[in-house]
Amino acid sequence: MFNHHLSEMIPFAALLLMSSYATYKMPPEQYPYALTACFVAMVSSSLGILRGPEDPYSLVDQILISLMDFATLPLINIQIYLEANPLYAFIHAGSLIPLGIDMLVKIFGDERDHKAAESLKLANNIMNMASLTAIAIIDDNYLYFFVMLSYLMAQASLVHGRCKNYKWTESMHLLCFTLFFFVSSEAVTHKNVFTTKLFRDCEGPTINLAHLMLLEIISSSSSQRRL
Repeated sequence: MFNHHLSEMIPFAALLLMSSYATYKMPPEQYPYALTACFVAMVSSSLGILRGPEDPYSLVDQILISLMDFATLPLINIQIYLEANPLYAFIHAGSLIPLGIDMLVKIFGDERDHKAAESLKLANNIMNMASLTAIAIIDDNYLYFFVMLSYLMAQASLVHGRCKNYKWTESMHLLCFTLFFFVSSEAVTHKNVFTTKLFRDCEGPTINLAHLMLLEIISSSSSQRRL
């Protein structure tokens, strides 16, 4: 019995250790939003270790699950886009609004409100994953794509668990989030500096690329004339 309970605590402990590592790796003055996402994971995993897996969840557990599932990716996105362009980060901050709506629904809403909130959160998640995929392509940074993929795996395991073994699904969900925080810490702290400068200095990556190509052509022409 004790060994079985201990095995159920391993995913919570793994998430706690990984989020603590990510917190250590990302100084608050440089990465405040990513650090906030790590704090959410630390609180949620700590509570999971103390209470153990349970079904159904209490209201506190439901709120923490919402924070884990629907606040962490927007916060990571805000941090990533803040390095590229603060305007894009400000736009992504709006994706936290559905989380506030979900909190109100969990406390005061009825069944219809819950269904509407779930649909809103699903749309919000899809938009955030699409945005992260876009910057992965623009920035030519595969780590951003792996952040999106690990988050998608966590959400897929959550949906799959509605008709499968609950405890197994919760363990997979937590382990996928452990991977998510590892990849996020790497992606946030190892940026593509070249493309980031392009975002900051000019209006868009296409204009920057054309500008650099034009400078290269001018430089080559000048060298040929000297010869």
